[in-house]
This record gives sequence, C-alpha cells and structure tokens, in this order.
Amino acid sequence: MYKASPPITRFVTKTVDLYQASMHWFLFFAAFLMTIGSSAGFLKLGVGALFEYLGLMLLLLGCFARFLKNTRRFKTPAFILLITVLILFNIGLLFQALPLSKILKLMISMVILAVIAIFPSDYIQSIPDLRKIGWGFLLGTVCSTFAALITDISIITRASEGFLVNFGYNGGFEHRNYFSYSLIVAFISFYMPFRYGHRKAADLPCMLISLLLLLLTNSRGSYLVFAAFLLFDNCTSITIPFYGKKLRPGQAAIIACIAAIPVYILLVITSETFYFRMNGLINYLEVFGTDVFHMLFGNAEIAYRETGLTYDQNIRSVIGWDGSVELVLLNILIKNGLLGLIGFILIFVRYFKKVRRIKNTGYQTFMYALILSFLMSAFIESFLANINFSYGTFSYTVIASILPVLSHMRPNIP
Repeated sequence: MYKASPPITRFVTKTVDLYQASMHWFLFFAAFLMTIGSSAGFLKLGVGALFEYLGLMLLLLGCFARFLKNTRRFKTPAFILLITVLILFNIGLLFQALPLSKILKLMISMVILAVIAIFPSDYIQSIPDLRKIGWGFLLGTVCSTFAALITDISIITRASEGFLVNFGYNGGFEHRNYFSYSLIVAFISFYMPFRYGHRKAADLPCMLISLLLLLLTNSRGSYLVFAAFLLFDNCTSITIPFYGKKLRPGQAAIIACIAAIPVYILLVITSETFYFRMNGLINYLEVFGTDVFHMLFGNAEIAYRETGLTYDQNIRSVIGWDGSVELVLLNILIKNGLLGLIGFILIFVRYFKKVRRIKNTGYQTFMYALILSFLMSAFIESFLANINFSYGTFSYTVIASILPVLSHMRPNIP
C-alpha cells in the first residue's frame, strides 16, 4: 500500500523544485537590484543601499546553493582557498584602530567578495544563462534613468577628459563610470552566447543598445577596457609574421600584457586624469612605504575614521591632495595591506590555471579576454576590490561560474 510522504518532506521537495525552476531568474533580479542600487535617484530616496544588499544576498544564495549540493566540497581546493583568502583579507583589519562595528562591516564585505570570486553560482550552468545578467542591467538602466528624472537629478554629467565633448550620459547612476562599466558586462552577457553558437534574435539588438549607451557615457576608461576585451578576444586570428601560424590563446595573452605596458605609461604621461590616479599611489608609498606594519596589514583606519569627510577625503588629507584614490592597488594596500594583495593574487592565479585547462580554443581565448580586461580596469578604477559596484561583482560571478562550464566543452571551436 502506498504511504504518503511526511508534510515536511513534501514541503522541502516543493521548495527545491521551485528553486530549480526559478534560479536562473534570481540572476536577473540580482543584476537588476545591483543596478538600481547604484541609481542616484533611488539613493536620494534612501532605498539604494537596500536594493544593493538584496542583490548581493541573491548572488550569495546562488554560491551557497551550489556549494551545499555536495558536502565533499568542504575538502576541495576551492574551500581551502576561500579560508586562506579570508584570513589574508581580514587579518589586517583586526589590528586597525576602528570601532568594532566598522571592522565587522569591512570584514563582511571581504567575505562576500571572496565567496563570489571563488565559488561558482548555481544560477549559471550554461552559456545562455549569462543573458539574464544583461537583461537585468538593461532594465535596471531604464528604471535608474526614470528614477533620476523623477527625483530631479541630471542624467548628464561633466567629463573631464571626454572625446569631442566634455559631458556624458550617466544613466541615472551616482557616477558616470559606474554606469559605463556595467554596460561592458551587459554587452558581454549577450556577446558570448551570440558568438559561441547560442544565438537568439534579441542578442544583436541588445549588444547594439549596450554599445550605444556605452558610447554616450563618454567614459574614456571604460572605452579602453572594452576595446581591450574585444582585442584580446580576437587576437588569436592574428598570424605571426615569418612563422605562418596564428597565435595561441596563452601566447596572445602574454603579448597583450606586454603591449599594454607602454600604452598605460603613455596615458599616465599624457593624461592629467591618469597621472592624478597614479600620483595617489606614489604619494601613499612616499608616506607609508617604509612603515612595515601598515604596508603589511593595511591602513584602513585612515580611510574609515570618523572625521565628517568622505572616504577619498580622509585618505587624501593624509597622503596629499595632488592625487586620487581610484587605483585598485592603492585601495587594497589601504584596506587589506600586502597580505590582502596576496589574497587577490591567489584568486587570479586560480583563474588562469583553470583557463589553461579549457580544451576549446575559442572559449579559452574568451576567458583570457574577460580576465585580462578585468585586470586592466584595476589600473583605472577600484571596481576589482569592491563589492558595491556591479561591474566588479558580476565580473567575478561570470568568471567563477562559467569556468567550470567551459572546462567540459568540446576541444573544437564552435
């Protein structure tokens, strides 16, 4: 005789089934919430931070759901790496002369970043799943623009070193650059399925919309990162002179990194904005470079002390006003020290090791392009070391989640 399952068992089963059916849309809502969380209009209304935290919670849910499906993951290298990185990220914060509540807040932000950067999300199990990110960003952009207009916030901001004109479209975001870099992730979310055999009719129009909005931002830094991504992703089509063969993905990545060095030096020399950013790092090293303790464990107390000033102003009031604090390296040295920097290096070393295991040349090239362009952004903005910006958060999510998917793809190019 058939025996019915206990109510609690049926409830759990239905909950799991519901989660499985809707988990891909969680990715869409996470991208949407993170996008409107950066909206100047919603921030003015006092709900921007709430949307941002809800988006981060959804992303964490995806990471933990994948992790908890297999308890053996507690013994995997990824879990060991997570513990190591968390120690490196947070040990310096324990020595800072800051209120306990502020230290805990900083530590939680580093835990979130480490989990998202290391654990794949349950929401991304195939290449087409990436489209949900793009849809979330584009819908979030529409809502952010309307929120700015309703709250009487300008959607046009000044561009200090723009192309042709000195202003750009900010999408209703708090800062024009936050918007422009988010559009890069939106473009990539449609670009990868479109290019690698999973095309849909909406892909090309969405890519063109993302590209048009990116051009309207007049953000030179995002232009460089976007151009670098496209260049890296297509560099294996280049034939080596006198050799007669095309570049391999690893060779192309090395050449691209070497070629980027003189380009960046030229930008620092010729651009006031880039020079200003580099000078912030130089100023910090001049003041604290011989201070072993603060170089090793960080100097978060100068950035997060209660003075009534902003994060940037707190730092610049100590190291000098003739430099800015956008560079990732400077932010890591202040918040986490050299130990924290080692943590970030370990994360990206793991990424590159996993990319080398991808057998499909096209996918391998794409991942090199994605990771290298993300690293390149570190020389322009601080997104790589911050969970509050959707570009950095979703770059980590895409990289960590799509690598396991691509490692099982066929060797031949689609």
